[in-house]
Amino acid sequence: MLQEVVPSREDVAQASASRQASAVEAERRMLQKWAELAPAAFEPASEEVRSCLAAVGRNFVASQQPLGTPISGDHEGVPAVSAGHESHPSTTHSATEQVFAFLQLGAEGQAENANNELRAALL
Repeated sequence: MLQEVVPSREDVAQASASRQASAVEAERRMLQKWAELAPAAFEPASEEVRSCLAAVGRNFVASQQPLGTPISGDHEGVPAVSAGHESHPSTTHSATEQVFAFLQLGAEGQAENANNELRAALL
């Protein structure tokens, strides 16, 4: 969660088998430059940050389920709900209204309660 990783040379070599080596190598070079500019972005998040995100964060994931359907109480550290579309590039568009509704809950101090309810519903 929250940790970017610069692909290793081994990752690039493995990608070459699937003809993605040049894309992975380009990503590796770009992330390496970013890591040099902002090394803290490539360090693991603190326990405080992980705890806060687990409480008030939510992941809208690609899924065939209807928008907002609870998927997991803990998906990479935060609750996950369906984004209402199974194609990742389309999830932002399909979930926009619900994402902003959740952000409004956060602004009102209710995101943690909403996440606790979501987790309880999955038990």
